[in-house]
Amino acid sequence: MKKKASCIIDFGQSHLKFILITGKLRVARTIVCKNNFKFLKKNCFFYDNIKIKKIIKSKINILSQNFKITSLAVISHGSGCFFKNSENNITSGFHFSSNFYSRKLISQYNKLLPSFNETYTPKYKNFHNLSKNLFLMNNQNHKLEFMTIPSYIAWIFTKKNIVDPSYLSCHSFLWNFKKKRKSSFFKNISINLPKIKNSGSLIHCNKKMKIYNGMHDTSAAFSFHKIFFNDSNTIFLSTGTTFIFGKYLKKIQNIDEKSKFYYLLTTNFKGVFLSRRFQGGLIYDVHRTTNKRLIVDYLALKTIKELSIYSKFIPNKKIKLIIDGYFAQNKKFILKIKKYNENISVYCAKNKYTPSLGMASLFTNKKNLLIKNFYDIF
Repeated sequence: MKKKASCIIDFGQSHLKFILITGKLRVARTIVCKNNFKFLKKNCFFYDNIKIKKIIKSKINILSQNFKITSLAVISHGSGCFFKNSENNITSGFHFSSNFYSRKLISQYNKLLPSFNETYTPKYKNFHNLSKNLFLMNNQNHKLEFMTIPSYIAWIFTKKNIVDPSYLSCHSFLWNFKKKRKSSFFKNISINLPKIKNSGSLIHCNKKMKIYNGMHDTSAAFSFHKIFFNDSNTIFLSTGTTFIFGKYLKKIQNIDEKSKFYYLLTTNFKGVFLSRRFQGGLIYDVHRTTNKRLIVDYLALKTIKELSIYSKFIPNKKIKLIIDGYFAQNKKFILKIKKYNENISVYCAKNKYTPSLGMASLFTNKKNLLIKNFYDIF
């Protein structure tokens, strides 16, 4: 008899991963492949949705030979989207790495952006802000419906287009955090926003498997950490190419645009993650070949400096830092953090697929999980 498992599809910027997770939240099998799904058209890059669909169905078939996949959900980086027309034809948005050189159009776009105090969104280069995608696609076709990467992949299996709050609010300019609804940006475009449902909610069920609403990958990791760490002195840190910090707040507090803070919406609209980021993994990769020892030390100092900026949101000096991702397994990096601030307790995720565990935990609703099974304590 085939072993039952949930499949989490993790669509990252550099890799596409298929993670099978058991009912006890253990990783049973993984398939990892390069994310090389972009193509060049008129000097801009786009995702190849046909190729994405083909590889996803192929890998699911391979996994199904040895496992009974009972449920499926998608997590993804927060800088990609697709569009659907009334005939259910799918069009890719601009790839996050693309440049767009029309100064006239970009000037028009910038004039339509909501204020920072509405969306709490920093301006990023290229197409890391989804609103730029919507604006430029709106100029080409006025009868489209917006799709996130998770909603597109779920649509492959369900033909339903549903978005979730964590992805919709992720540095997009598309979400009004104060009024808890879509932002004023939509007043200036005719592209439709589909139904919004909580991350992890059931969107399709048949005899083969259940499909759950997906979400933003970092938010999924933060959601998992929040199961175990919910006190006011806790800060989460997801590490990789980008280091992303998050602190859970029950409600938004005023932040300045120059502070480099931004907000991520939680999976169910209740509360936010006060976030900030820096290119920690990129810094490490660039310098580790010349002086690996020195760069670990610098990265720890940089992390401590970023943590100190959260000081006004921490009720006392003792901080719990919860780390996941690649650098959670780098003991030298962890010990350097402890050396520079003895008041920090560090909890390192044992499994590098923490975002997938977070996604699975939402729809399996597991309770009474033990910290020692998922974290090492320093």
